[in-house]
Amino acid sequence: MLRFGLPIADARQLIVDLLASPIVTLLTFDQLHPRALEIADAHGLPAAYDAHYVALADLLGCEFWTADERLVERLGTDFPFVRWLGSYPIA
Repeated sequence: MLRFGLPIADARQLIVDLLASPIVTLLTFDQLHPRALEIADAHGLPAAYDAHYVALADLLGCEFWTADERLVERLGTDFPFVRWLGSYPIA
């Protein structure tokens, strides 16, 4: 959205169109894509795929470890399950 100046309303419509397509998936994405879009918009993420990882971990109730320190910084304390690999304790 940020990179190409796509308005949030257009992004939402693209998700609706994608979900209406005849693609068969193993997971139900009707919660994942809208949640990822909310996260990307609220935190100014330049790429929605980062937000999809966060949304998926949130939906699955698991930790998400990433080497992307800027992503962790952008999310702040809103997602305590998102961890930076650089903070992983080394034995």
